[in-house]
Amino acid sequence: MNEPGTEANERSDVEERIALVTGSTDGIGRQTALGLARQGATVLVHGRDREKGQALADRIERETDGSA
Repeated sequence: MNEPGTEANERSDVEERIALVTGSTDGIGRQTALGLARQGATVLVHGRDREKGQALADRIERETDGSA
């Protein structure tokens, strides 16, 4: 097990990866998409509500300087 602050803990396993999160416009899917984006993943938002999906993509881009 690595100690806090070691290289393995500083880099996320999802950093620079692409994640498709289905059902990401609400609930657990939304929180999963936000969490992955905060860890450095590019997130593909997918859900039934286009407006909620766009709002989430905008939030991810604004809060993480990343892509959604």
